[in-house]
Amino acid sequence: MFGYEPVAPEWIERRILWLLKTLPKRDPGFTARRPGRPLDPRDVYGPLKRNDVDGAIRLLAGRYGIDAARTRWRYSRELSGCNTIAQVLAQRNGPIEIEILTDLRFEGVPLGGALAHELGHAYLTDLGIVNGGTWMAEATTDLVTLVCGLGKLTANTVGNLNVGGQAGTPCLGYLNREALLFAYALASEELGVPAADQETGLNSEALGYLRVVRGE
Repeated sequence: MFGYEPVAPEWIERRILWLLKTLPKRDPGFTARRPGRPLDPRDVYGPLKRNDVDGAIRLLAGRYGIDAARTRWRYSRELSGCNTIAQVLAQRNGPIEIEILTDLRFEGVPLGGALAHELGHAYLTDLGIVNGGTWMAEATTDLVTLVCGLGKLTANTVGNLNVGGQAGTPCLGYLNREALLFAYALASEELGVPAADQETGLNSEALGYLRVVRGE
């Protein structure tokens, strides 16, 4: 097995299976939103390239069953934390405030992935699932994007991540390249997404890593 630090593939598998068992119990609308039919990331990139962040948030929030009216966002020239590009403050079933690094304006791929992740925090907060403060909790938030039909947005950020080694502060998310596409492939398989549909909308880097973890 590959060795991913600090997140091992065995943990990724257990956590994905746990999410797929737990989310339908805590979220009555989970199955009805058909996570096995993933959102085409290009539907999000288009609005973001026009700086229509509200339009992108409506699409993403809908996949979590979140009312987009709860969400407020703003650009900031600087955020706290090393390599932080977005951050969220979410109250359970209450307001969601997202702060985005100004440099991401019009940048569809990294901003789309970041918004999916930050709204994932809000979703898990609504469900009472720990999603911040530790590596594993943050990695769970990466994984929830995969099991809620937003995995392609997360997978396409692979070009912003480290090659091998340790995931963490040098990364956009909390899984390195190999771990991220391993998780994407596993979640897609568990959701019953056909192999061809798994590839639609992926950029060349994500597609290359997906085929490697599949052993193709």
